[in-house]
Amino acid sequence: MRVPVPARLLLALACLALAACGGSGDDGDSGTQATTTIAAATTAVASPACADAAALKASAGTEWGPQVTELDGAIEGFQTTVSGVDGDSLLGSLPTIVEDLERIDTAWTALESQINQTCG
Repeated sequence: MRVPVPARLLLALACLALAACGGSGDDGDSGTQATTTIAAATTAVASPACADAAALKASAGTEWGPQVTELDGAIEGFQTTVSGVDGDSLLGSLPTIVEDLERIDTAWTALESQINQTCG
């Protein structure tokens, strides 16, 4: 069964967040194993999502350019946020993570709306 792009995107983002927040290293081997497992799952999930994203970018051209650009920016912002998060800073970073996810949701909704308007 093929998972819709938004669901795959959210799953990939959740996996990225979990991988970035793997802990402070005090968990010993179990923390390392969990981070490795999450990273492997992220790669497996991200690959089809990245292929879909590349196809979208290739066919979107100028018709949906602003919406695609905003979605890219929102995802890059999220990646920047979670790249600096560890177990010690997770709680303080949660408001920014939520804002980034809301920006992604808004950008995705705008793109989806424009696609529906254009394609019917």
